[in-house]
Amino acid sequence: MRVWAFLLRFVLALTALFLLWIPLGPYYTVATLWPLTWLFPWFLGVKISFNLSPASESLWESAFTNIVPFLALMAATPGWKARWKKRLWQILLGLVVLYFLRVVDHFLGYWLTKVGATDAQIAVAEPLLYFLIQLGKILFPLLLWLIFCWSDLQSWWSSTAPGPPSTARKTRGGPGRAPFKTSKERKTLEK
Repeated sequence: MRVWAFLLRFVLALTALFLLWIPLGPYYTVATLWPLTWLFPWFLGVKISFNLSPASESLWESAFTNIVPFLALMAATPGWKARWKKRLWQILLGLVVLYFLRVVDHFLGYWLTKVGATDAQIAVAEPLLYFLIQLGKILFPLLLWLIFCWSDLQSWWSSTAPGPPSTARKTRGGPGRAPFKTSKERKTLEK
């Protein structure tokens, strides 16, 4: 029953956060592209500019973000009342990690497509880019949630899991009957 309550909280939080994310997503994408305007000249000696208007198509890809599922998982996890300060720090740290992962993702993506990397650089950077995209968008929110909430999840799961089977003694005629009288009777019925 508790698992269903967690899933319901997760779906409700995911829905609410996604509805909030729709107008906020383009601004987050602008915040992840802004560091590239000084990273490219510093690292590669190439100036790069982006169309940062809210109607830009590249900004709408921000709807597919890893922040929404991460926040929904953190919000749905029990234990907020006892450890709310710790949970807020975990959320802040998770958001910073996801932000920098997104900046690296944008850096590699624009470097490969806009700047014109050499074949050797593409051979190294392209698999890394795809790995970061898959890891960052799909697996990383789940991994961060598991890392931050592992102890809460263990205690919560152990309280919801069924206990070990009963070790009641076998009786001769069923419940309410006298127990085995001799070891010979016990061995015969156990076989």
